[in-house]
Amino acid sequence: TGLSLVASPLLPWWAIATFVALAVLALASGAIRRARGITWRLLALAVLVAILVDPSLVEEQRQPQRDVAAVVVDDSPSMRIGNRRQYADAALQVLTQKLQQQKNLDVRIVHAGAPDPNAAFADNGTELYSALTRALSDVPAQRVAGAVMITDGEVHDMPAPDRLAF
Repeated sequence: TGLSLVASPLLPWWAIATFVALAVLALASGAIRRARGITWRLLALAVLVAILVDPSLVEEQRQPQRDVAAVVVDDSPSMRIGNRRQYADAALQVLTQKLQQQKNLDVRIVHAGAPDPNAAFADNGTELYSALTRALSDVPAQRVAGAVMITDGEVHDMPAPDRLAF
């Protein structure tokens, strides 16, 4: 909970600044001539500036939200070669333990890359980035802590480097 003063100007800031500068010049000219009512004119200027700036006091109630990290595990057929599956499972276990020690962090584990048994001939290869995008689709970009991919390196849906944002 916090209070803050927020301005919602009725005119652009440059217009308000120009008006204030001209009014201060007029007040200074009057003060040099020892004109009567300078105090009332200064008070009127302050009220006009306050109206133009339109300040308001805002009370905010914020609740911190947890960041989200994604771990994408490659389940493609190439992970069955040699000891790759055992290495991947060990890496997933250690990584999950480490990430779960972090406060304010949700960990999403996604298994991807396995061939679709319902697909007739559509083998698009190992599609880990598509799975990552689906896993983080409901998370605002500022809450994405990062992503780790446990794979043998064969990824067929790698986006261009300038398209790696979520």
